[in-house]
Amino acid sequence: MRITEVLVAARAPFLSATMVNVLFLTCYSGANGYVPDFFQALFVFLGTAFLHLGANTLNDFSDWDRSDRINLNASPFNGGSRNTPGLKLEKHHFAYFSLVFFSMAVVSGIIVIFAYRRPLVIVPGVLGLLAGIFYSFWGNGLQSKGIGEFIIFMGFGPLLGLGVMYVYTGELSFQWLILGIPGGMTVVIILLVNEIPDYESDLLSGKKNIAVLLGRKYIPFIAAACMLTASFFQIYIWFAGSMNKWAGIISIGSLVFGLFLLLKIYKKVIKNKKITALQGGVILWQFLTMSVGSIAFFI
Repeated sequence: MRITEVLVAARAPFLSATMVNVLFLTCYSGANGYVPDFFQALFVFLGTAFLHLGANTLNDFSDWDRSDRINLNASPFNGGSRNTPGLKLEKHHFAYFSLVFFSMAVVSGIIVIFAYRRPLVIVPGVLGLLAGIFYSFWGNGLQSKGIGEFIIFMGFGPLLGLGVMYVYTGELSFQWLILGIPGGMTVVIILLVNEIPDYESDLLSGKKNIAVLLGRKYIPFIAAACMLTASFFQIYIWFAGSMNKWAGIISIGSLVFGLFLLLKIYKKVIKNKKITALQGGVILWQFLTMSVGSIAFFI
């Protein structure tokens, strides 16, 4: 088994969603006088990356014989690793991968606890681990109970903000939960858009996500509401830290670009056309929103 197969199976490119969220928090921390050392930041990035990869591979294991088996609209952005052309892996491999990745996340957390005396990181760490497991595992997991999107928001947003900022500052604060909101909302938008082509297979396999519960045509509107929320909190975070006008201009530009993508997605959905290229566009939008947003702390 080659390392490239493992990376493809774990959907490693999707790590960009997590990494730019951690980057946003790291830049906020540095801009406000809490500058982490290299290894402190390294183990934060590694720990969150391993949690994400563990959740990805466990999701593929859980969906293998359910929605992924019957998904006729799979693409590089949705439908699971089972439908990746040329990938010669079986279902059990993904169980092994998830166990290894989650174990590596735990090791990263233990290093942070003892090397940097941050014992309370266990709270957001364990909650993030449980979210990654129960989102998919046992039946269809929480993703089939109508709260999957909320679990993703908390895991990639407020919990991530609390954990990262606690490691950097040594303090637990409600403010850290707020810092995670923009990143969490942007990841939920990616999830919502990817639910559109998965609609039929999710419906037949018993998943009760937002697309199944409300219908595909409403997804762009819900995503737009999430986008406005992310933009509002991003601007709030910047200006609460006395950022200049360019930060607001960056956020507004990102919002316009994002809403433009959602409008195109809506037009495709009502015409029952594929949105594969636009799925990639939304991932690019999330990356640019959070990475350029990170730079804005130093403008």
